[in-house]
Amino acid sequence: MLLNKFRLSKKEKIIDRVRKLFNNSSSEWVTFEGSYSDFAAVSDNLCGGVGYNADAIFEKVSSAALKVRDGKACFERDGYLFYEEEFDLELLAAFYEIAMTDKKISVLDYGGSFGSTFFQNKRKLYQLTIPIQWNIIEQEHFITFGQANLENEILHFYRKIEEIGEYNAVLFSAALQYIENYREVLNKIFSDSPRFIITDRVTVSDENYVCVERVHEPIYEASYSVYVFAEEDFIRIFTDAGYRIESEWIKNRNWAYNADGKLIYEKSYFWIKC
Repeated sequence: MLLNKFRLSKKEKIIDRVRKLFNNSSSEWVTFEGSYSDFAAVSDNLCGGVGYNADAIFEKVSSAALKVRDGKACFERDGYLFYEEEFDLELLAAFYEIAMTDKKISVLDYGGSFGSTFFQNKRKLYQLTIPIQWNIIEQEHFITFGQANLENEILHFYRKIEEIGEYNAVLFSAALQYIENYREVLNKIFSDSPRFIITDRVTVSDENYVCVERVHEPIYEASYSVYVFAEEDFIRIFTDAGYRIESEWIKNRNWAYNADGKLIYEKSYFWIKC
């Protein structure tokens, strides 16, 4: 079912590539392993790995964010600096549709770090010449640093959704699967009824489970608990809340991961309120 939904023209070639990836998974910067029932069951298998709130990771990511702010790099992702523009075209297409529909963009970027997505696409977003507010929800130390060093007339940092006020779009950029209480977060957002939601780079497979994600150098060394969603169940969460899929995509079809023989893809969805 998972491969069928990707609407690929030559399925056998994809399967062949996946097999090759499985055979070479040790070379990946990001790897997945295990199959557990919930986050608590994963904790004993993190093997002392540090999480995203570790001081060393925060220092790397915050230092990179300052270089982006000062124009020394175009954008950063997880502290890894990019020195040439590389726009997220599928994501921009979604924001352009939001702009054409509502004539404004007020984004709740949940788990948005120091504005990685905003800075990556800032020049194209500014070309819209409409009111834009980019509101980030993050961990306490990220908020404190962001408010002191990165905020401007468009980019803002908040601790709670309730602090933001009105927003017409939500972005989870490779974030939703790391939130242990993600259903509580989604229910709060659904109750606010924003017209648009983008769940970008969600880990999906053919069944629901939790596994260990390990991030390796040259990014940094860390281990996380991560949900892997059965795609049909994941879609049902949003359709039951009154949303429909406007578009769906995979940024790079070569990014297939092997979690002890199970296929995981990072897939993106653009939802619109029915």
